[in-house]
Amino acid sequence: MQNVWVMAVLTTLSFVVVPPGMAAELTAPALVQASLKRFAHDDADMVRHAAAKAYERLPKEEEDFAKDADLLRAAIHDEPAAFRRTVEARIQKVLTASHDVATAGMKPVDAELHSALEALAEAVRELNAEFPAALRSSG
Repeated sequence: MQNVWVMAVLTTLSFVVVPPGMAAELTAPALVQASLKRFAHDDADMVRHAAAKAYERLPKEEEDFAKDADLLRAAIHDEPAAFRRTVEARIQKVLTASHDVATAGMKPVDAELHSALEALAEAVRELNAEFPAALRSSG
């Protein structure tokens, strides 16, 4: 009877600690962590370039986000399909937001660029949130 109780507690805890659809242990945690750090780094680069009015650098950062996405896709290749679909949706949101920042930088209107940068930061945070806290990038 005690084993049943222990299993019930452990099962309940696994739902609290692990995002829905994700395996308890990622198959490539170091690669996931590196990918998430790159997303955060490129987000910070876009903010820095926009603040410096170096708008010509924004399309390059958009390309970097695409590379980050490929790296993260490779990192989660062996994870459950439901988790991969959720992460892919988050990746697409980040890629769309990075494109919006690069596009806003072509005709730099501060309000549009600021809004696009905020949307990108939120998309990166949402992507980060799909993974265990120990792997998340702090920015």
